[in-house]
Amino acid sequence: LPGANRRGAWATEFIEKPERARAEALVAGGDALWNSGIFAWRASAILAALRLHLPEVVGPLERAGTSARALAAAYRRLPAVSIDHGVLERAERVAVVRARFPWSDVGSWAAVAALWSGGNGRNALRGRTVSIDSRGCLVDSPERLVAVLGVDDLVVVDTPDAVLVCRKDRAQDVRLVVDELRRRGLRRYL
Repeated sequence: LPGANRRGAWATEFIEKPERARAEALVAGGDALWNSGIFAWRASAILAALRLHLPEVVGPLERAGTSARALAAAYRRLPAVSIDHGVLERAERVAVVRARFPWSDVGSWAAVAALWSGGNGRNALRGRTVSIDSRGCLVDSPERLVAVLGVDDLVVVDTPDAVLVCRKDRAQDVRLVVDELRRRGLRRYL
């Protein structure tokens, strides 16, 4: 990190989810930081970067104005692109700050289950739930009662308009459900 000091440094490159060999080489080299996904920027700076690198995203949102309904409709039609790939990998100036703190990338239901259960393999239950003879399940049901009986390693998420049930080891494949909903024209569930 050239010019690193107590406050931070300019990144020479931002690489989101590098191939394993490259990630290992970066870590072994000792001058790379891992992206925690915690960002801070001035609104004017991120808007300028979005306009430059993702005009297909920011344009429809700006045209929607401030109407919640128009914004929601525009948002549903946007391409699926992360800020990491869409902006940060392309940006010329990205500052980084070295920090040490407990952190978990809660980017999956398995990670949520580990947090809620204390990482001990027990069930992670939230809301109106009953578990009998079940282990390693994550059940999230704020409104309706959901019971799991004699099952292991399931994710059950109940929302007002949909229920997701899958094996914990397939939770990252929820994108397949999203793709199928889009294919069937069921965007209201996304």
